[in-house]
Amino acid sequence: MLTPKQIAAINRLRSKCKWPLGRIERHLQISRKTIKKYLLSPTRCRIRVSRTCKLDPFKTAVAEMVQQDPSLPTRSILQQLRLLGYQGGITTLRNHLRIIRTAPSGSVRCNGRREAFEWMHRLIQGAIPEIEIRTDLGHVAELDKLVSVVTEERPSMRNRTITVLARERGIAQSHVCSFLFIDRKTAARYCNDYEHGGTAQLFGRKPSGRQKSTDKRIKEAVFALLHSPPSTYGINRTT
Repeated sequence: MLTPKQIAAINRLRSKCKWPLGRIERHLQISRKTIKKYLLSPTRCRIRVSRTCKLDPFKTAVAEMVQQDPSLPTRSILQQLRLLGYQGGITTLRNHLRIIRTAPSGSVRCNGRREAFEWMHRLIQGAIPEIEIRTDLGHVAELDKLVSVVTEERPSMRNRTITVLARERGIAQSHVCSFLFIDRKTAARYCNDYEHGGTAQLFGRKPSGRQKSTDKRIKEAVFALLHSPPSTYGINRTT
């Protein structure tokens, strides 16, 4: 597939300069067969059409909502967009919000590995001022509880919280996984739990497939063992 510039050169050299095909071939280093093909069908140049996003017509409205209330939750924005006719998903909206929500200095949120690690390290130490946290993460539901967990709870809960807050701040998941030494599936599960059930589901204990203490067959076996005479097992009592 030739570029539009190459096709224009072929047409110019052939029609205006009256160059023979052999000379065009040597000059442009394009085979004579290809040159003939494009001379016979100049419309062969493929025009790339940029892909449109369902959110594109609503980006102005999103920007106005964020400007009026920077702490407006993503789901509230989604509800308002639904009324305007938006039919896309919340993930598309969330990704766009991460881009347009900027730090107080006006720079885009930390995209580099070094900046991401520094922010997460400061978060663990409790070294980020509250006003900065409010500015960056004011749209996050149950923010106070999440922030308190980072510095006060055990590492497993801390990792879940950092994963969620880092995502909401626009930090790449790969940076989060590297910092916390967790895999992508684990990070995705944390974010999914929080999205669908808040902190209750994020920090809740996950039930195992089958608990031994509630298994009926195990209960019956234990009962039988406790109430069987010793002779059943070859034990003779002596008095």
